[in-house]
Amino acid sequence: AEVQFHRSMNQQGMEQMVHLARIRIAKGGTLDFAPGGYHMMLMGRRHALKPGQRVVLTLDFDDGSHQTVELVVKGANGT
Repeated sequence: AEVQFHRSMNQQGMEQMVHLARIRIAKGGTLDFAPGGYHMMLMGRRHALKPGQRVVLTLDFDDGSHQTVELVVKGANGT
C-alpha cells in the first residue's frame, strides 16, 4: 500500500482535502495529525482498515533516516 499525506482545509467556505507530496517539519518541531487537519491515507489496500486496528509504517525523512511507527486506525471523525 502507498501512504499519502493530506490536509483538510476550509477555503472560501468549502471543505477541501489537499494531497501533499511532502510535509516540512522544522528540526525539533512537531506535527499533529487530527480530523480536520493533517492526516495519512493508505491507498491501494486490498482490504479496508477498521477503526481500532493497528498499522506499522516506516517513515522516510529527507536526511536519509527512517522511523518505524505503530499507529491506531481512526475513522474520519477521529474515533
